Amino acid sequence: MLNIVAMRLSLFVALSGFFATGLSARFVEFSFGLDGSTGNPFQRDIRAAVVVPEREKQWYPAFYDGEATWKVRVRAGEAGEYRIEGVAEWNGAERTGLDLQLLSDGSVTVAAADPMPAVGIDPEAPTLFRKEDDSPYLPLGMNIAWGWGDFFETAFPALAQAGLNWGRIWMTHWSGTNLDWVEGDQGVSPAPGSLDLGVARKWDGIIELAESNRIWIQVVLQHHGQFSTEVNPNWEDNPWNVVNGGFLENPADFFTSEEARRLTRWKYRTIIARYGHSPAVLAWELFNEVFGTDAYRVSRDEASIAAWHDEMAAWIRDIDPYGHLVTTSHDHLSSPIYASMDYYQPHLYGLNMLAHVRRFPDAPDPLDKPLFYGEVGDTSMLFPQPEDLDSGVGLVPHLWAGLLADRALPAQAWFWDRLLGTPRMLEMTSLAAFVTSARLAETWGALEAFTPSVESGVRVPHILTAGMNWGPRPVLEWSVDGTGREEELLADVPHYVVRDPVWVERGFPDRLILRIEGAEPRTLKVELDDVGASGLTLLVLIGDRVVRDLTWPTYEKTDPEDLRPASFEIDVPSGEQVVTIRNFGPGTVRLREIDLDAELPALAALGKRSADRVVLYLFHRTQVHSATLRDPASGEVILEGLPQGRWTVTWWDMDGEAPSTTEMLEHSGGSLRLATPPVARHVAVLLEKSLSGAD
Repeated sequence: MLNIVAMRLSLFVALSGFFATGLSARFVEFSFGLDGSTGNPFQRDIRAAVVVPEREKQWYPAFYDGEATWKVRVRAGEAGEYRIEGVAEWNGAERTGLDLQLLSDGSVTVAAADPMPAVGIDPEAPTLFRKEDDSPYLPLGMNIAWGWGDFFETAFPALAQAGLNWGRIWMTHWSGTNLDWVEGDQGVSPAPGSLDLGVARKWDGIIELAESNRIWIQVVLQHHGQFSTEVNPNWEDNPWNVVNGGFLENPADFFTSEEARRLTRWKYRTIIARYGHSPAVLAWELFNEVFGTDAYRVSRDEASIAAWHDEMAAWIRDIDPYGHLVTTSHDHLSSPIYASMDYYQPHLYGLNMLAHVRRFPDAPDPLDKPLFYGEVGDTSMLFPQPEDLDSGVGLVPHLWAGLLADRALPAQAWFWDRLLGTPRMLEMTSLAAFVTSARLAETWGALEAFTPSVESGVRVPHILTAGMNWGPRPVLEWSVDGTGREEELLADVPHYVVRDPVWVERGFPDRLILRIEGAEPRTLKVELDDVGASGLTLLVLIGDRVVRDLTWPTYEKTDPEDLRPASFEIDVPSGEQVVTIRNFGPGTVRLREIDLDAELPALAALGKRSADRVVLYLFHRTQVHSATLRDPASGEVILEGLPQGRWTVTWWDMDGEAPSTTEMLEHSGGSLRLATPPVARHVAVLLEKSLSGAD
């Protein structure tokens, strides 16, 4: 169905561009033929000279659209006359003029300019985005990476209706959106160096839907599975694989083969010529999770991958007349792969998502470009009950937490299939409505993250859960206290504690250190998800004294997915104590949680603040990720150093598009104890200081 819609939309726009005047248009399109043209039309650098209103003639890349027809598209950014004046072929720096064989009118008059502004980097704040109309752009949305049938026709309006403004779409073979790889009953993949025009027209419809719903999208040009034999592998079916008649012997060769790089450059040229007119394209994303490719995981050739990114970014910037942003998705922010990218785009599937989504351990300091998690999901989280994952309760809380991360822009949800058309979409609507009402886009640069303490008569066990999944992190030394502040450092509680010196050398933790102070002795209860099959010795030290020596022998697994859980206790004396849990191997241990034999307030808070504004997200520690809710808890948030004045306090629940309550309070300055409503899962609150101090 989408193919038909896309073709109709394309035909309407084309006709309006060719034959009418006095139009309101998204873009202007001119069609022409080339007499006696030879060679692969997808590998010719044909450009058209077009005069747009109030500007001098400029050369725009043209694209081949089948049946000896070439087209050039120009953004209808201004009202007035658009005129094509010539065509030429580029060969490097050389330009050869060609006869213009017009298949459409040579001029079009646009009555009204396209109202959708493009987005770029804020010239005065390089870690933020700004629209060309000088308004700020705060990305807020979800991935809609692929779908079938009329998926995009429903997905885009759903995002717009919820007040969201960001999306991310992959070029994939399985969903019919990859220009050079067509799967199964969708058709036959074109020969390397050619492109499928049916897929190209499908993208015409996607781009139009993005514009009409005012959603800015990241167009993902490549994904890791195409060139991987290990992570979501698709290499076996890749048409560029020699076993399928292609020319690459190895998936890692994609980044170094001159032929692969040449054909990729031509492919990107068509993409930019065909869709680059659209301000709805926030960025060209070169790769989804490039760390999943064989070149990164098997060959460990990060240098070649970085060089490929540099080359493709330079190529795109050279041919894109509208200067769209260029990014990639890679989890290691210090990687040279990011050197030529316009913003950072890591992904996150952690255990303690409320902490981890605020944590960017290797981000440059000071930050030099925009940063946000382009994918966040709940599939690694440790839910209380299996049904909690299925319910989707874990999808939106970490988006709130990401909203309050220091320096970063909001995180974006991955599991669109458990959001669109479900009750969780109302939570997304509430999030977007809060962001708009609180004017966070306008005030973002002035807000600083903080973690206030909360007091509540309802107490819950103080349990330290694993925060990070498999990955390098410094050894965590954490001071246990009773304030109940939800520090982002909790993201670094390791799930995997290694012993292999290779992994230790790569920065994986081999121990966990807790600094504990208390007037009474306590007994820590440690739960392990797995002690492995290769044998394990754990030593527990208090200070430099070994208090537990735990050993598990080797055993033969019958199923690779089998886990061997275990538990043990640690008696900790009163006073200041340093507890170290260290792996002496040879295997790896998976830590689940540590019951610290203490209690915390049931409520926790995250926040951002400036001199005249405080944004808070409050959640119930044991119920925020639970599908079954019990009694709510109330308490007081302690806001230190709040300026004197009259403050408007607006509370929001998660099930509506408008505030639940609003009140005024006079504050004499200093610490404010803000009473909370009953909280079963989570709420948000905005405090705004009156400019005059009185109404």
